[in-house]
Amino acid sequence: MDEESDFTDSEPIYAPRDSDDPMDRSSLPQSVSRSLLFVLPREIRDRIYCYCLTAPDRDHLEWPTSYHVRTMSALSPSLLRTSKLITDEATPILYSSNTLSFSHPSDANMFVRALTPKIAASKIARLHLPIKVQELRMWMPYLTSNDMSRSLKTDYPALRDLTIRYKSNKWQHNASPETNLRHWGEDARLDELINGLSNVYYPRDQHARAQGVESEELPDASISDLVYAPGAATDIHRRPEDGKFEQTPPTIKVICACRVHSTQFATLTAGRPFTFHNVNQAPTPQQTAAFNSLAAQVGPAPPAQLPGVASILESLLPSAGPPLATAVRAGTEFRGFTQADFRGRATKATRLGGVGGKYDRESVQTARTVFTKKGQVLLALEVYAADFAAGGQ
Repeated sequence: MDEESDFTDSEPIYAPRDSDDPMDRSSLPQSVSRSLLFVLPREIRDRIYCYCLTAPDRDHLEWPTSYHVRTMSALSPSLLRTSKLITDEATPILYSSNTLSFSHPSDANMFVRALTPKIAASKIARLHLPIKVQELRMWMPYLTSNDMSRSLKTDYPALRDLTIRYKSNKWQHNASPETNLRHWGEDARLDELINGLSNVYYPRDQHARAQGVESEELPDASISDLVYAPGAATDIHRRPEDGKFEQTPPTIKVICACRVHSTQFATLTAGRPFTFHNVNQAPTPQQTAAFNSLAAQVGPAPPAQLPGVASILESLLPSAGPPLATAVRAGTEFRGFTQADFRGRATKATRLGGVGGKYDRESVQTARTVFTKKGQVLLALEVYAADFAAGGQ
């Protein structure tokens, strides 16, 4: 294997014990004793397993899913059926190196309780949960409970990265982008989601905030002691205030996704801010294209040596907005977002969806801000505009 390859530079997800020691061939079962695979050190075998069992580009593995959008086709899970030894070695990698996605809490619960081997379930480290605003009441008992038989925290004890894509309905299409950027966060359900997750995974921090003290200074007797097990699947650390062991909480990311009109999407991602006096009199696509072309040539502000550019821009669009604000930095305290946070972040992708062997091809433009901190939860705003093409078989 090329030492300079992209794969070798990535962070290893699953590191078994004694990975540098080659296997003693005398201890191999007769069915695989002649296999050249087991001449290799365990570390190299694990890399081979990762190539076969890891989704490309970190795609989400959606379960359950329809056949024509199944990401599993990019994997080679049949590898696990070759021998029991390979199954034992590679199964933890399949579950630990991929991001699983569930669209219903019962699916997430049943997947680990009934369909996944216990040792494999204890390796699941990353989840992606798409949640619509109308489905939040269905999800909240599962996300914010400590129930030992049905809750996210107990079903996925090794969770290290939780991403929730919350599909909001707070973006008003008859209001200007500037107005929406000021008011999208006034969402009681979004706050309920963030506070509920914080109460489960950061209870000391929530209690400390209520008392107005720093969480690190507050002992928390309400958290039950965890038994420290060497080689446990999840990170365990000792609490500085009382020396007790507890599980390290996962990184929680909430993406507030808002669907916008394609004209508003162009407005938000343009190189120069502008505002319409009347959103019902939006410019034509030709005007918008001309504006974006000029803005790309002259940058955020027209240079002094081009005195006619400003007047051209003003003639194309009803009004030029205020000077572009500075984009926020990743990891800073949440203070809201502006158009500057979307500039240069537009991407395009094609998605497939449908039932019964028929689907619609959806070309989606998305732009997402960086993640900022709201308490202990990371929050980002995503805007997207979709155009449907003709369906197919």
